[in-house]
Formats: sequence, C-alpha cells, structure tokens
Amino acid sequence: MNAELKRANTKIHQRDLEGALYQYDECIKNHPNECSPHVHRGMLKTLLESYNEAHDDFVEALKISPTNLRAKYQKLINDAKIGAKEHTSERIEQALSSFEEYYDTRKQDIYYALAITSCYLDNDRKDRALEYLDKFVKEIPANPTLLALKANCLMSSNPSNNDEAEKLYIEALEIDPSNETVLTMFAIFKCNQNQFEEAANLYERAIQCTRGEEKLLQYAALLYAIRAQGRAIKRLNLNFPGGFPQAGPLPNWMGGMG
Repeated sequence: MNAELKRANTKIHQRDLEGALYQYDECIKNHPNECSPHVHRGMLKTLLESYNEAHDDFVEALKISPTNLRAKYQKLINDAKIGAKEHTSERIEQALSSFEEYYDTRKQDIYYALAITSCYLDNDRKDRALEYLDKFVKEIPANPTLLALKANCLMSSNPSNNDEAEKLYIEALEIDPSNETVLTMFAIFKCNQNQFEEAANLYERAIQCTRGEEKLLQYAALLYAIRAQGRAIKRLNLNFPGGFPQAGPLPNWMGGMG
C-alpha cells in the first residue's frame, strides 16, 4: 500500500492531479479497509475544492480508524472550508472550536500545530494563528518550519513586524540551513523588501537543496526573474513602498499549506 500511495504522491508533485486521483482510487480498491488512502484522497479533493467529496473520504477514513488524528484534523480543515464556501460562520466556528479541544493533549505534535495554524490562516484569523504559533514555538522548540510560519504571519499582519520576522527567518536557517521551505519563504520576504539580490541568493540555496526536476526549473526561473527585476529597478532608481511584488499566499510547490 505504501508504494501505491507514494506513486500517487509523486503524481501530485508532478502536477498530474488526475493521475494522482486515479492512483488513490486504485489504492482504495486494492485496500478497502485501510484508512490512509481515504485520507490522502480526501486531502487532494480538499485541494481541488471538491469539499463534499473530501468530507465523504474523511468520514469513511474515521469509520475505518476512529482514532486516526490525521483524518480528524483534515476533516476539520475541510469542514471549515465548506463553511467558508457556504458562508456558514457556525460551521467554521465549530471546526475551529473542535480543533482547539485537542490542544492540551497534542500541543507538542508538529502535525497538529501546522493543521490548526493553517486552519486559522485560511479563515483570516491571523491574530489567533499568531497566538497559537507563540505557544507552539515554546512547546516544540527549535522547529524551523514553525519559526518561518510565525515570521510569515507577522510580516503579513503588519509591516512594522518585519524586523522581528527577519530575525525568525535567520534563526530558522541557523537550525536548518538547507530547509527548502524556509529558504523560499525568506526569499519572498526579501522580495517584499526590494532586496532582490539577497532573495536571489536564497533561491540559489534552495536550488542546491531541492529534489525534483520540475521544482528545480521553477526555482531557476524565479532566480532569473528576480535578478532581472532587481537590475531593472536599480537602473530606473525605483522604490516601491512596502515592497515589490506584494506577498500573496504561498503556492503549494513553495511549501505553502493550502
């Protein structure tokens, strides 16, 4: 089963989502009493915004394995997305409230930390996300992903937090200098500060760490574009208050949590 799931996950990294769905379907046919294939397929359907189908997968996964925490977390994330799509604030609040009930027993679980934080960020609750990130960086010390996520959240909340955010990125890379997600997020931060050469250097480091031909090509293209943009802005003596370009949601292939 693990080999089948790995093939499906490889399809996702290759951006062949139809191929990934087919692989998950086949895995479920071959292993009808296993929880993991339903969780994986549900996560992909959440990504594809097929929230009701994803809901069915998570419900089925929990029928097979009622204590599976990953299935529970992903179901709550999906429930909140259904609530947002249907403009049903009660469903969003219920999902977030249910997430919080796990905190005392799961506060040192990195998967839980990332799941609840992403759920708050997805629903534009940056203040609550930051509250939890402050707790998690104490409960799960020296975790570069959490530090970078907190930095990104601080940066997007208020430009006055940029100095603190930069310190967190630096701290994260001191812990793990080859963390591809942190390098990419820090590069985006540097772009927003008009520090294009530093951003390009971070992308170069990410290129050295990356695995996978497609991602390598994407990083290389970004590196070229950022250096060209930086040279053009320097020649024209331009400055964009607040940075250029403005930060948006981090794409999945860059380590985003969508």
